[in-house]
Amino acid sequence: SPRLPPTGICFSGGGTRSLAATAGQLRGLTATGLIADVGYLACVSGGAWAAVPYAYHAAGARDDAELLGPVSPPEKISLRGLAALPEARLDHPATAGFERHLAAAIADADLPRDQIWTRAVGATYLGPFGLFDPRAPAWFTSDAAAAAAITAANPHLAGTPFQAVHGGAWRPHLVVNACLVWPRLPDGASDERQRVGFELTPLGVGTPCRSTLRAPSGATCEVGGGYLEPFAFGCPAPAGGPDASGRVRVIAPLRPFTLADATAATSASSMRAAAVPFVPQACHWPVTAEGGRPGRAHSFADGGDIENFGLIALLRRRVERIVVFVNTLHPLGEEVRPEGASGPAGIDSYLPPLFGYATAKCPHNQVFSRAAFGGVAEALCAAKRRGRGVVATTRLAVQRNAWWGVAGGWEVEVCWVYNERAPAWEARLDAEIRRAIEEGQPPDPAGPVAHFPFYRTEGQNPGCLVRLTAPQVNLLADLSCWVVMEQAPLLREVLAPR
Repeated sequence: SPRLPPTGICFSGGGTRSLAATAGQLRGLTATGLIADVGYLACVSGGAWAAVPYAYHAAGARDDAELLGPVSPPEKISLRGLAALPEARLDHPATAGFERHLAAAIADADLPRDQIWTRAVGATYLGPFGLFDPRAPAWFTSDAAAAAAITAANPHLAGTPFQAVHGGAWRPHLVVNACLVWPRLPDGASDERQRVGFELTPLGVGTPCRSTLRAPSGATCEVGGGYLEPFAFGCPAPAGGPDASGRVRVIAPLRPFTLADATAATSASSMRAAAVPFVPQACHWPVTAEGGRPGRAHSFADGGDIENFGLIALLRRRVERIVVFVNTLHPLGEEVRPEGASGPAGIDSYLPPLFGYATAKCPHNQVFSRAAFGGVAEALCAAKRRGRGVVATTRLAVQRNAWWGVAGGWEVEVCWVYNERAPAWEARLDAEIRRAIEEGQPPDPAGPVAHFPFYRTEGQNPGCLVRLTAPQVNLLADLSCWVVMEQAPLLREVLAPR
């Protein structure tokens, strides 16, 4: 949009680890005033568990100060203070009983299987912020003006609940990243399934890339080609093409596509056999000028199944300056080998594919030259050696990627913020907390913050799928906020108006 600044931030996937880190990063961006300079906010999976309620919250916190929590200087952090996490906080759901909500949804015989994950995600991560009520599902859009235009064109929606982006403070344009899976789950063999990036935004749901997918069996499926307004997503295909204003007449979907549907889709792994029955499904049809193409039921799964940062969605929009928060599980090596038997090692596995080191999970993601990877890796390693947060800015030539619909021939400035330990921050902590951090390190991680800051995406705590404790959440959010505050001059160089 020409009205938005050409800047963006990306919050990676990573379950509740990324939720906690994202909350801290948003706290730092807000405290420094940098959030006001951001045009776009892209998120994936666990990053979306924080970003969606940040964008839309309608209950709980009175303002961003209460939602995000206070900035805590390292010297002021105590084990007693880490144990307190107010319910109004954005990161509180990381400590909530997701497993309990999931078990209840599985036990509900009246709930369709493809809505189980949606029910659990909505109840856990959106419900505390007034964004989930299965008895009165609400469609969503950008603001009241957009809602008025929608209801004027669709009188049957008048009086139905809808959700608009929080209006009390500036919010960047939200881009939630999922993927479309074909053949739909659980149909087809796992090695036949193909995945296409799929966006869920306040203004449109879909992908601009029109693709014909081909299975080894010879079957084909046409997908993509444009976006539908969220309130109409899931409807049957129209009989004809759009009118002069771009509108088509369709049969309304049986139920509205909700924020819970979007947040569930971006975080529903299609790679784990146990999760496959619960992956959300919806009708999708190719958006074409002529119309008349049949719709099919497709599965919509974790954006991290193909691209875990949301960066490509912003490159597709030619966003010129981007901060990517890599809220990773993997420590950065002292050095990163650009070449190896299986590609680069010692770095988050989603980063090399952007530079042409394709993997089975990310076969189509190259948007930068392979020759540029070494410079990015060295810049990150140099930042790690400085000990004040792994933050490095690189200017990269964008290569054309037809699969994702990215135009080449231009340059982007990317500031990478990599989840890592920060010795300068740790040195200022209370001795008891420093001991707890050291106790939690390899080779035998133990104690209240085991693995810090690389909490396990699943199974961090015994008997819990994704649940973290309040001290774990608070300590990671505090570190993530401190890195943003400490590196604010570097971030400002990327995000400030020019």
